[in-house]
Amino acid sequence: MRVLLLGAALLAANLEPAFCVADDASGLTGTITLTSDYRIRGVSQNDRDPSPEAELDWSGDNGWSAAARAFKVNFVDHAHTSVEVDLVGGKEFDLDGTQLLTQITYYSY
Repeated sequence: MRVLLLGAALLAANLEPAFCVADDASGLTGTITLTSDYRIRGVSQNDRDPSPEAELDWSGDNGWSAAARAFKVNFVDHAHTSVEVDLVGGKEFDLDGTQLLTQITYYSY
C-alpha cells in the first residue's frame, strides 16, 4: 500500500508543472523528475531502476521553441552508457486556423 501511495505522490508531483500557465507565450521553464523506470515502447532504458530526469524548455513569442532533456540510463553495455541527452528545436505555425508544430530531435548517449 505504501508503494502505491508513494507512486501516486510522485505522479502528482510530476504532473504539477503541466498545469502551470504563463501570462505570456514566451519563457523558460524546467522540471526535475524521479521515475520508477525510464521506458520507451515498453522496454526499460534503465535496467528497471529508478531514473532521475531533468528538462529545460524555452518558448519564444514568435513560435520558436527549444528543449534539452537528460535521463539516467543503464543499458548494461560494454561502453557503460549512463546518460541520454535529447536536444529539441521547433517552430509552431498557424495554417488557416490549424496549429502545426514542426520539431527536430537529436538523441545522444
